[in-house]
Amino acid sequence: MREDLEQQEQLEAIKGFWQDNRWWILGLLVAVFGGWALWAGWQAFNSSQASAANQAYGPFEKAYAAQDLPAAAAAAKLLLEQHPNSRQADLAGLQMAKLQHAAAQLDQALASLAPVMRSKDEAMAWTARLRTAAIQIDLQALDQALATLSPTPPAAFEADVWDRRGDVHALKNQAEEARNAWTKAKAVPGLNNTLAALLDRKLSALNAKPSGQ
Repeated sequence: MREDLEQQEQLEAIKGFWQDNRWWILGLLVAVFGGWALWAGWQAFNSSQASAANQAYGPFEKAYAAQDLPAAAAAAKLLLEQHPNSRQADLAGLQMAKLQHAAAQLDQALASLAPVMRSKDEAMAWTARLRTAAIQIDLQALDQALATLSPTPPAAFEADVWDRRGDVHALKNQAEEARNAWTKAKAVPGLNNTLAALLDRKLSALNAKPSGQ
């Protein structure tokens, strides 16, 4: 009998708690399951967007492989309009600029690289930044090239950025600045052997110049 009374009291207590807090509990459940539904929906949306971007990249990839500059430009333009923040759009921008650079369309190549430099993907953004600086060097826009390379790069790009800065300073006949930049590039941890050897040659050539040159 006592156990029955205790169980009844517990049930009454639970009922009372539910009556007092049912809206708060229901709200919590809605928030939890609603949040899960939003997350699941967001995942599905991202997946569908990635699939659509892949499909849009297909025509560009075909035109790029054929070195068909007009077709590649049209496909890249459409891809950028439809999926501006996608990795595929970034990749198309880099590849499009490569085609345009090879065709001596330097201004167009810079235009293709500009949106990639704003990418949230650091690797894509800094690859575009280095290529932009290289084209600006070709155009003798040396101050612009230094400005392009002025932000602090991520560690993976540090050596390449210092190397390119050194190139610009050398072209501006700023020997000390070039030496400092190349020395900093040489000091980056984990420097690959090819770049290290190139930097050694640049520093040797710079040090071999007569003073005043």
